[in-house]
Amino acid sequence: MKKLIAAVSLIGSSIAITKAQTMENTMNFEKLIMKAYHADQENRTIVEKLLLDKSTPQDSLKKYALQLKKSDMMNQKVVLPILDKYIASEVKLSDSSLNAAYYIVQHASKEDQEKYSNFVGKLYKNQVINKNEYTRFIDRVLIRNHKAQVYLKQAHMDADVKDIYPFPLKANAKEIAKNNNLLEELEKEIDIKTKSFPAEYAPVFIMDDEFVVFGHIKKKDEQSNVPVSDVEISYGGKVLAKSNQNGFYSFKIIKSATIVDILFTKGSIFMNKKLDSMDKDWQMIDVLF
Repeated sequence: MKKLIAAVSLIGSSIAITKAQTMENTMNFEKLIMKAYHADQENRTIVEKLLLDKSTPQDSLKKYALQLKKSDMMNQKVVLPILDKYIASEVKLSDSSLNAAYYIVQHASKEDQEKYSNFVGKLYKNQVINKNEYTRFIDRVLIRNHKAQVYLKQAHMDADVKDIYPFPLKANAKEIAKNNNLLEELEKEIDIKTKSFPAEYAPVFIMDDEFVVFGHIKKKDEQSNVPVSDVEISYGGKVLAKSNQNGFYSFKIIKSATIVDILFTKGSIFMNKKLDSMDKDWQMIDVLF
């Protein structure tokens, strides 16, 4: 009887120790996640301020962009293995830690974003992340695959002229958003971007058989690249666009297996560029004139 009591006591002690270790591991994991999250947000705040300041030298931008990339990689190296343990039910994490981990995934590689897409979907379903966070992730994965976005959350900012262009949008975006109970979120973005962007930067809706080409045309200056305006852009023998004062251009064509050169012309100066393919939905081509 005494042996039985002793055995039961040992089992109870073992369970108590295991629970204590599990709680300690969870606390340590959550501290690591939150530390990575704060580093992620702090570094991005610095870079965003530099991007918005038109007086920021290109060298400074490149320096901080490189630091941000290194910081992201370090954060992912810490957080993603913890997420793997969570997904495998080896560890429990609080909602606040899971929300913070979402931001590390949001800034991970295309491959990792695709790997954790189901995880992000479950976070949204369980109301750990909100509609804005979820739709931003969905669009980011689409854009990284050169596909048209659905919720208009992703835009490109040129490092030289600091203008912003929303990436192309699926023509049936409203239908998709409505089916996912996210139509209000999309309409809010359309309203914001329609009011805040000039006509030439308005969101471009594309059908499945359409392809968008956009970018900036610049010339090399002593310290930076200067935009070149009034450059005519031709494709298939037709002038489809002209660069604006920021050197920005955009045009839409029908997808085809046959690809011809894009011709950039201003006066006697001209340059040819070729599309990679039309397997995706868009391609950004910057030209140094």
